Amino acid sequence: LQSFLIMPIQRIPRYVLLLKELLANSLPDEESHGYESVQQALEAVKHEATFMEAAVVEWHNMQKLIGIEKTLVNLPERLVLPGRVIIREDVMWKVCRRANKPFKFWLFSDCFVYGSEVMPGTGFYAHHHTIPLYRQQTGAVFATDTGLEIPSEASFASQSGISVLSRLLTKARQTSRRGTLLSGEIDVPMEFAFTVGTHKKSFILLAQSQDVKDAWLEKLPRAVQEQRDKVLRRDARSLGRDFEELKREAEEMERIHAPVWNPDAATAHCSECGREFTWWYRRHHCRLCGKIFCHPCSHWRVETPSGKLRSCEPCSRQRRKTSYRQ
Repeated sequence: LQSFLIMPIQRIPRYVLLLKELLANSLPDEESHGYESVQQALEAVKHEATFMEAAVVEWHNMQKLIGIEKTLVNLPERLVLPGRVIIREDVMWKVCRRANKPFKFWLFSDCFVYGSEVMPGTGFYAHHHTIPLYRQQTGAVFATDTGLEIPSEASFASQSGISVLSRLLTKARQTSRRGTLLSGEIDVPMEFAFTVGTHKKSFILLAQSQDVKDAWLEKLPRAVQEQRDKVLRRDARSLGRDFEELKREAEEMERIHAPVWNPDAATAHCSECGREFTWWYRRHHCRLCGKIFCHPCSHWRVETPSGKLRSCEPCSRQRRKTSYRQ
């Protein structure tokens, strides 16, 4: 039955082949309009074939979105939206404070979503976050190869990603011959790690292979750029402003990103005073550089676009004009 149902769709490309062959075996005749009519018919059928192909692709994409939406639990809003396209989906490990955790990531044309499996083998995932690829108020998502310089709110914080990774790699090599992140949890080489972040949150992901990592580092920035240009062109038309001017402002905002937080296992001592952490003497993260400090060494608050945030003393000195002692 399905083979019969698809026959009307297959007929259109056959018409294109038929008209091409007819045109190839016809001679232009100045006295007759037959050759010109075949050319016009060929262009019209090509247009219809392109339209039908796009409709079929859109239908398949819609079915994928519906399927993904059914597998996500506690989704705050509809995933199926006009114009939204699924680009890629993969299971990767997210380097968290206390452990590396597996999440499934979906990259769409306007956002990316990740969630954790409710129960192993069920295929259902608890929704964790939906992160827009670009918003004028918050800037764009960035993706970079881990180990490179990571943008942050202050110049001294740009080295935080490198320092934490070097410590993690040293710790990993002491506990695993393959040099994996953290001992005994996963078996993913450090070379498969990359960083994703926004102005509010940045984190390290561990792909399952180099091909997966390369695909995300290629497709995520491309999707971000396309979404940013789409939003800026729309805003330029509605506000009556120049597109290039809005683009320069957006690029200036995109220089500021949240730092990658050091996992708790990265250090057992305060980064400032060196005092050892215990179950009572707890760790605290500086929101500007991502390093780990004790409470006395991170007893500062600085004013940021996201509000008043905890910071260490070096960061507070950098932002002395807006910091105060709690």
